[in-house]
Amino acid sequence: MLALLGRQAQLETAYGGGFVTKIDGLGGGRPGEDWFYWVNGILAGVGAGDFPARPGDVIWWDFHPWNRTAFLPAVVGAYPEPFVRGYTGKAPAARIIYSAQAAEEAQAAAKALAAAGAPAPELAPYGDASLMKRAAPTLLVATWPEVSGDKDLAGLLKNWRRTGLYFKFDGAGLSPLRADGSEGGRYGPGAGVIAATGSGPGDVSPLWLVLGTDAAGLNRAMALLTQRPGHLARRVGVVVAPTGEVIPLPAVKGP
Repeated sequence: MLALLGRQAQLETAYGGGFVTKIDGLGGGRPGEDWFYWVNGILAGVGAGDFPARPGDVIWWDFHPWNRTAFLPAVVGAYPEPFVRGYTGKAPAARIIYSAQAAEEAQAAAKALAAAGAPAPELAPYGDASLMKRAAPTLLVATWPEVSGDKDLAGLLKNWRRTGLYFKFDGAGLSPLRADGSEGGRYGPGAGVIAATGSGPGDVSPLWLVLGTDAAGLNRAMALLTQRPGHLARRVGVVVAPTGEVIPLPAVKGP
């Protein structure tokens, strides 16, 4: 990995050369700011000098302060690679957990993943599978009213600083969050979100969320994932407004 990056940019390193401190002069200026990297949408768990990059890997570097988000365990910007190559080079078959109103969207997701080269996913009704005990990349497809009482999901959203889930639901509304956790707008019926998280660096079984304020919002989010996935490129996550506008997460604009 380090040799590959070194052929593309000028580097400064530390800790025996395995930890990148500057890329093309950016970095190393203030305490609490570092370079982080993701492999196929999953935050790396080792220094760049210890990760063997493979042909086809999507590698994303980002420079940001620890005091905003210590970890972004997973991002959507390398789709579909978290489900195809994954962190180790070959992802296991994903599990798609779907709510009662999301059966068609779950089938659409499974078809899209298979077309992208991922192993055929397993489909499981919501309530029959755990979001937290994951043995493979997992995709939750649901409307918010159907899963709003899920304590595990509520905990992930509440702990956004460590999960990297920069959005919240409030009643029938969906709000993208800025990097400091403040609301960057609010969208009502017809809005959806696509986001990802994990248990920590190097999690080979990330959790992806495709949620809607209602059935229309879920359909809109799934259509983006399956028909216009280019809008996910280089994004942590996205909110899809009722108008179809795609809002990157974390949000950078206000209401």
